[in-house]
Amino acid sequence: MLSLAREIVRNYAKEILNLDCDPETLSWESVTLYKEEIDPDLIPIYDLEELIHGDPLTIWMVTIEETEDTEIILALIEEEDKTGFQYIIWLENGVRVWSKVLG
Repeated sequence: MLSLAREIVRNYAKEILNLDCDPETLSWESVTLYKEEIDPDLIPIYDLEELIHGDPLTIWMVTIEETEDTEIILALIEEEDKTGFQYIIWLENGVRVWSKVLG
């Protein structure tokens, strides 16, 4: 799963953020949360209820860029069967900028 996560982050960092990054050198974190624990400002309620499957959700996160003024995080939500990822979120300074259903 880590190699798939790295590939997704590398591709989206380039495509969406126009950043070249090497996800193999970045630190990854994961957290398991129930849908009711997730702030709807980070993941819209419709997406949580209709598009994202499973409860609880395992969310993988990686900081792509961190400067004095900016922190960019990409987060991936695992598929329910743990074979891939179903959703990607771009957070900048803790605010959702963009998200997309994968697959």
